[in-house]
Amino acid sequence: MDCTLTFLNTVLTITTDEKSDVLMENVIRFFSTHFSTDFGKKDGSALATIKVSRTKEPKQFFQTAAKVDNLYIRKSASDFFSILVEKRTTGTIEYFYSKEANVSLIYHKKLKNIEVYCSLEPNQREEMILIELIRDLVLKNEELHGSIVVHAASAEKNGEVILITGPKGAGKSTVLLELVRDHSYNFFSGDKTFLWVKENCLMAKGWPDYPHLGLGTISKYPELVTKLSLEDEVRKNQETIWSTRHKMPVPPEVLADFVTFSSPKIIGKLKKIIMPSVQKEIALRMLETPTSIEMLQKNIEIVKNHWNNYLDMSDRNVYDQSLKEVLSCLKEIPTVDLFGNGKIKAELLC
Repeated sequence: MDCTLTFLNTVLTITTDEKSDVLMENVIRFFSTHFSTDFGKKDGSALATIKVSRTKEPKQFFQTAAKVDNLYIRKSASDFFSILVEKRTTGTIEYFYSKEANVSLIYHKKLKNIEVYCSLEPNQREEMILIELIRDLVLKNEELHGSIVVHAASAEKNGEVILITGPKGAGKSTVLLELVRDHSYNFFSGDKTFLWVKENCLMAKGWPDYPHLGLGTISKYPELVTKLSLEDEVRKNQETIWSTRHKMPVPPEVLADFVTFSSPKIIGKLKKIIMPSVQKEIALRMLETPTSIEMLQKNIEIVKNHWNNYLDMSDRNVYDQSLKEVLSCLKEIPTVDLFGNGKIKAELLC
């Protein structure tokens, strides 16, 4: 199978052997909510060609007597989402091996390709490694092109985007789902939103991620409670239902059945910023406020885990200039503080 994935300034070509087709179909499905996909196509100008195949013994491509480093290609508060690998380097070629997934990666920087060798026995961890490989390449390349990534959810309607930002547990997902379910917005992004300036307009693009929702948010939608079999949990935890300790991963296929996503081709213009503070009280207050540049700066994310050297991240000039432009434009975007967890009135979104 051949497929080209495109996201903003990044093009990746993926090729698989027949035994890896199902694996890559799952990986491509994860990205297809926000990436353009073109099956049967190879792009010679791609940032990288990722070649995936299955073999009897993936570790044979990593065997070495040289020094080996142990590192995380993804470190999460949840062990389930953390990925530990061994690494060795020969010249410009980097080798990685995950014992848990039984997967070897070989990064050929000069050849612009990455080889992935998986076991003949499929497992869930290999899918996560491939997703992280692609996420890492795209996030780094977009950063080099001046995309500013904000830890923020976002909703889109008719090409206009509402950015929902704030600290952990503030209620970003709660507001996002209400905009999508009750106000005909599309699900644009649940965790990260890309921003940049074009012709004096602040542009936005969503990003695929592993969806996490709090129990309080889920409890507002009986259909979702039923899909996730959480009736008992909702009943038992009424006193602490809005606590961040009740945040949980939601299977992407469940979320896909529950919301409508924006087209992966959509790039929106930022219309409004909402800074929520979900509380146990039902009353809802929505107050216009000057844009908190300080808060937004705290939520700007840059790639910090440079576990591979496929891309040279040393030149920050384009990014730094883009950051200045984005922060300047953000000052002009209408911003509201949202308190409580009652229903949002349509007139407050104008």
